[in-house]
Amino acid sequence: MKHNIPQQIVPIVKGRFLGGEISFDEKTGMLTGWGEYVGGFGSEKPYKVFLALRPDTMWKNVKIKNQKDKALFARIDVPAKVETLCVGIGVSLRSVDNACKYLDIELGHRSFDQVKQVGKTDWDDVFSLN
Repeated sequence: MKHNIPQQIVPIVKGRFLGGEISFDEKTGMLTGWGEYVGGFGSEKPYKVFLALRPDTMWKNVKIKNQKDKALFARIDVPAKVETLCVGIGVSLRSVDNACKYLDIELGHRSFDQVKQVGKTDWDDVFSLN
């Protein structure tokens, strides 16, 4: 699976990727970083999007490739026995710390099924006809 915002999304929304950084913490297995953009979803002034990703399985052999304004990505190996990988993602327009905080507040260390149930309950509470 791959997802590369600078190469796949930015051209569609007519924005530009200006660069960014990704870091990998081997102890926690988290990827954190930011990308800077102009145009597209945001304003004509440059803006940064900060992120924090936490997998439910430890990644192996994480290699970060930073080609400045051309591409920024992490190539990640997953253990062969893993059939399904769930990754929690926190996003902020202020800082990596906030992205990590939002990840903890919104997901914590709940499983996919637990998050799904909370979402369904919230949906039913708001949109139920009863």
